[in-house]
Formats: sequence, structure tokens, C-alpha cells
Amino acid sequence: GILKYLISQNCDGIHRRSGIPSHSISELHGNSNMEECEKCGQQYFRDFSCHRIKRSRDHFTGRYCSHKDCNGRLLEYTIDFGQNLPERPLEKAIENSKKADVHVVFGSSLTVSPACEMPLISKKKGAFFAICNLQK
Repeated sequence: GILKYLISQNCDGIHRRSGIPSHSISELHGNSNMEECEKCGQQYFRDFSCHRIKRSRDHFTGRYCSHKDCNGRLLEYTIDFGQNLPERPLEKAIENSKKADVHVVFGSSLTVSPACEMPLISKKKGAFFAICNLQK
């Protein structure tokens, strides 16, 4: 079989570092190895974990965008409890869940919404559905 798309709640960047192309992943809770310019939206994938300057809701990392004529603040690309998920990754997760022939869940209790709804979207469209984890 071939993995066509991956939906992840991990924010440690492990899936991106594994070699799966970024266009084939929805990182619903973000990626701690990513910074995004709050002004132009340019994303920077780093080989290190990006951290905020302060422990607050402000995700500013202290770095600035190098995109031509921008110089916007770079923000750690993760979400906090209560924040909305990034729109495009969520849209792509739903879109790919609708197209899936097989939907396999690894290591999740399926209790956090809306990620827990993705397998059900696939199942309603007739996909095979499996859960593989240590939980009972």
C-alpha cells in the first residue's frame, strides 16, 4: 500500500522529519520546528525546535521574516488550548478523509475534536477503518 495522506496531532515535527512531503501532511496542532511570519505567511521549517521568547499566548520567537520587503515577526507554529486549528491543514484533513479508502489511527484515544472525527468521515464514505494503539 501507499500512504497518500497523514493527519497528525503531534507538534514535534516527527512526521515531517520522516521524509513525508509537507503537501501530504496536516499537522493539526502545528509543528514546533516551524515558524510562520505573522505578516506575509511565509513558513520556515527549522532543524531545531522553535521557542517563544515569553511563556504567553504571544508565539513570537525573536526572529524576523527574511522574505523581500516583509521583516514581519516569526511565530512558533503551534497552537495552545482554546486556539483555533490552522484552517488550511484542517480543510485538507477533512478533504483527504473523505477520499480515503483506508483510514488507520495509530496511538490515539480519539478524544480530541476535531481530529477524532476524521476516521468517522472516512468510514461514512465507505473506507476501511482500523485503530492501532495500546489503550483499551
